[in-house]
Amino acid sequence: MTANVIIFVLFLVLCGLYLWLVRNKKDTVYTTFAGSSDEPHGGCCQCRLYTEESKVIKLPDGSYRNTASFHRIKISGNCMSPVNIHSDEEWLAEKMKADEVRGKVKTGDVLLIHLADSGKYKIRRLKNILPDGMLNTYYYDDNGDERFSSRPHSQETVMGVVRYRLH
Repeated sequence: MTANVIIFVLFLVLCGLYLWLVRNKKDTVYTTFAGSSDEPHGGCCQCRLYTEESKVIKLPDGSYRNTASFHRIKISGNCMSPVNIHSDEEWLAEKMKADEVRGKVKTGDVLLIHLADSGKYKIRRLKNILPDGMLNTYYYDDNGDERFSSRPHSQETVMGVVRYRLH
């Protein structure tokens, strides 16, 4: 009997600790630039990071996930408007490591890319993966026409795939 009480109390303590950790979790929100790197405001997003409380959200498949398991991004620019990603919206990008990119991404996915040399975060649509593993990506101009990125991106620069809009 005493062992059952101890196990029950221990269970309650562990549940409480878990809930405390989940509720006190903060998300880093990356402001991403959606547009040409040549535009004058193309570097505006390199330092616009902030934190917010994590949230539990319902995904389209009916499951619930904590936003801490994704990269949270705030969109700046309209180069992804043709795929219904607009400026000032918040989105979730599925996190992935460089060695997972080839197996998880497909043509047409919108990728979250970090450019280490400039500190910028960008979103680009995947056109194809080249034989050397580099990624051909593009964005849309004001007329909705595809414009290729100035250079292919390596798999190491991909932080995730943009999946869900936060409401």
